[in-house]
Amino acid sequence: MTAIHSPAFFTSLYGYKLCMRINLNGVDSGVGKHVALFVHMMQGDYDNILEWPFTGRIALSIMDQSDGAEYRQHISETLVAKPNLLAFQRPTAPRNYKGYGYVEFAPIEQIRDPQYVKNNTMLVRIQIFH
Repeated sequence: MTAIHSPAFFTSLYGYKLCMRINLNGVDSGVGKHVALFVHMMQGDYDNILEWPFTGRIALSIMDQSDGAEYRQHISETLVAKPNLLAFQRPTAPRNYKGYGYVEFAPIEQIRDPQYVKNNTMLVRIQIFH
């Protein structure tokens, strides 16, 4: 049930501050079966000049680390921010308690394949389209 949070990052120079959360053994309906992946809005230095709630698309991927780019099959999902959800409102705490993402992002059995975990390392990518 351990949640791992990424270091914080900004969508642009004066943008929104976010982090990712991964639950390697899943949460809720995916416990023991699926890796869960979420995005959390965070309080940032530029919140006063940004428009709230956050809107846009966010692509999440677990990267295929196989040799030869033409054979790679990243596991990817794209979510669309829903302005009415608490997850995309201006944070009132250092990190919004509510995140948004996928309880069943990828089957744990698939992630165990050597192309997704290489040298005991999994690469996760986030792309923001805002």
